[in-house]
Parts: sequence; C-alpha cells; structure tokens
Amino acid sequence: MIFDDKKDAIRHIQAILDEDMPVPYYRLKIFFEKNAIKIGHISIEEQRGKAELSLLSIDNVREGDTIDITLNSYALMNYLPLLYHQKDFLKRYLFGVQSAILDINEQIFNIDKIFRAERTAYIDWLSSWFSITYGNLTNEEGKRKIVANAVELYKSRGTKKYFIKLIKSLINIDIVIDDNRYSLENRANSTARQRAFRVLIEKRLSDNKEEELRMYSIIHNIFEKEKPVNTIMDIIYNFEINKEETTKQNVIMYERDDYDYD
Repeated sequence: MIFDDKKDAIRHIQAILDEDMPVPYYRLKIFFEKNAIKIGHISIEEQRGKAELSLLSIDNVREGDTIDITLNSYALMNYLPLLYHQKDFLKRYLFGVQSAILDINEQIFNIDKIFRAERTAYIDWLSSWFSITYGNLTNEEGKRKIVANAVELYKSRGTKKYFIKLIKSLINIDIVIDDNRYSLENRANSTARQRAFRVLIEKRLSDNKEEELRMYSIIHNIFEKEKPVNTIMDIIYNFEINKEETTKQNVIMYERDDYDYD
C-alpha cells in the first residue's frame, strides 16, 4: 500500500498497533521503503505474547522522514544460565547486540532473493553456477533472462534450439542455423567430412556501428566457445561491418577469462 503523504502512512501503521494487531518487522520495512520512509534507530525489547520480531511502538518521527522504532524480540539472555538473568546491564547489552545483527538476520530471512534471477544483486555469481560469465558484452536484462531460463537452456546445450534461444535472450536477435553437411576439402585447417554449419543473420543488427559490432561479437563468441568441438562454422552476415575489428576483439576476449562465455 502506497500513500500520497508519508504522515498518512505512519498513521496507518500506528492505527494497526492501536488495534493490537501484529506488525512483522520485515513486512513493515517493505511498507516503509515503498513509502520512502527511513528507519533510523531501532530498540529491542521482549514482551511475552507478542509476535517475534514485530513492531511494538513508533518512538519518534525525525526530519527527513526518518522514524525510530521499538521491536519485540526473544532476548538472548534466555539462552544464558539463570545465574545471569538478574543482570539488567547484560540484558540491555545483549539487546544492543541483537539490534546490530538485525541486518544479518534480514539477509537470512530474504535469502531467497539471492537465487531469483529477476531480483538478485549477484547475477554474475549466480551465472557461474551454469559456467556462464559475460564480461562487458551484454546488459543486465540479458543476463537475467539467461539465468531465469538456464535449466531449460542447458537441457538442449549445443543444439540449434539452444543457440537460437540463447542469442534471442541475450540480444533479442533471430538467427537461422543451417546444419546441412557440405564439403570442406578446400578450406584451410579442415578435413573432408568434417561436420559444419552456417549461422545466417538475415537482418541488420543495428544502425549504430558500435552497437552492431558489439552484437556481432556476442554471436561470434557464443558459437566459438560453445559449439561442439568436432564442428566448424561460418557466420553469414551480408552487411558492411569491420570483421577485422571483430577478430581483434575476439582475440582480446579469449586472452581474458572475465570475457569468456564458458
């Protein structure tokens, strides 16, 4: 729920508290983030009968739409021998520790976000689970599409279907793969009967020369690095492009691990 006025948002939460309804901290934080309200100082108390890590009170509304709050939490003191339970200073000290580690608890609570391609801030790390590293050739959206569909993609890895889907996800380009055998006796460094295929790019990749070269490099590198080892390939792109520059880029990419695709 998003309010036009931040004060209305705070009054809404206070009204829920007045009704003695539980306000879980993590949902409260999402609510405040959506309404651009910052949580400043957090105090922790223990009240029996209250939901664990829930809001007890809004203590102060400061300038800059920052609020101080008190949360309910199970006291760490309860894990200590009874001998220490009468130590008021120790109890307050341990509540301070709980406040300090609240961010860590939040990360644990929201750990599922790390493994969701559309949300994770660690997209390159998650990609490494599938032996994919992107370098600087593609954008964030392309990376997330690949990771989101990685399981289905890798079921068909090395096939026509795989390459077509991979390139479509990365740069939104349709390609055609002709995998009919043809004679390669006259090609350098090749042998007769070697399996071969052609990649046909029938439309111009981009009107911008730099963008066109970048997209062509992505296609070229995907096939060079992921095609079956017993095959060779040609890319048919009947538009004016500096292939020499593309080759130079590829050489640099092969020398640097952070640009590899597998």
